[in-house]
Amino acid sequence: MHTLVFVTVSADRTASSKEVCSKVFCDLVTEGFVHPGWLSGSWGDWFVIGGRWSGELVRRLGEPAVGGEHPNAIGQDDDAGIVTRELYDACLKPFEGENQQRPSWKSDGLPGFIDLDAEEVSPETHIAPAEGYDAGTVKWLVTVDLHG
Repeated sequence: MHTLVFVTVSADRTASSKEVCSKVFCDLVTEGFVHPGWLSGSWGDWFVIGGRWSGELVRRLGEPAVGGEHPNAIGQDDDAGIVTRELYDACLKPFEGENQQRPSWKSDGLPGFIDLDAEEVSPETHIAPAEGYDAGTVKWLVTVDLHG
């Protein structure tokens, strides 16, 4: 079964989508996000960035997504984005008040969620300052296709 997991992480505003996707991929592997075997205690047995959920961020904003599932484990350019008010409302608002992580196997129809900085989800911590602010660290949102 493939499950959508939203992952937020702090990264430089000037980073590329690929750099952020690569960071998230490496951090999730390092933290033991997946491990084969149903008794492993991990979230699943394998994952990729984007995958079946590639383009989900733009779809949730009401825009047409380019393409679909991609075989690249690090994802495509539209699999990560800086958290704007619009992206927050479309993807993260249901997780307000969640602290760090929310397992994907809860049966309420919502995707899983992880904040790799261990911060509670709120507009103050997750929405980037207005456009035109060129420097500094902002929250990025990345889509993960989890198999488990």
